Amino acid sequence: DAADSVLCALEAGKTGVYNIGSGKETSVKDAAQLILDVTKSKSNLIIKPRQKPAADLTFDISAAKADLGFEPKYTFPEGIEPQLEG
Repeated sequence: DAADSVLCALEAGKTGVYNIGSGKETSVKDAAQLILDVTKSKSNLIIKPRQKPAADLTFDISAAKADLGFEPKYTFPEGIEPQLEG
């Protein structure tokens, strides 16, 4: 998706800063655990107390959709396996 977004920007003749992602929320903890699961890692996920209050973030990709014609092809975690095969 990241590479496709660059191609979309080139084709649209646009420059600027755009959020690129699936537009779906995933916590850092869930993302880390899914990566460990997909890679069949024997590593342990170590969770330490946060220094700052937690904030869940979801990247707003509406500008990339409107300006660049970007549409995500992958969601997390389905996009991880192709990256590992790459």
